Amino acid sequence: MNILGRSEVASQLQALGLDPATAKDRVAAMTDREVRTLAGKLDSVPAGANSGWGWALVIVIAIVLYYNWK
Repeated sequence: MNILGRSEVASQLQALGLDPATAKDRVAAMTDREVRTLAGKLDSVPAGANSGWGWALVIVIAIVLYYNWK
């Protein structure tokens, strides 16, 4: 939930057509297992790196949120 509160993540979600408040609601509706899976992927991303993983992270979050919405 803290990641979704970041301004750069919120702006990327809006660029993808997803309201940050809606994204937070969708993440809140995720099961513990889904959250752990997603958190495990976030922990593997190097901090501060500019290798494209930031975009990959936003895409993964968007896919998970879209999947849970449907």
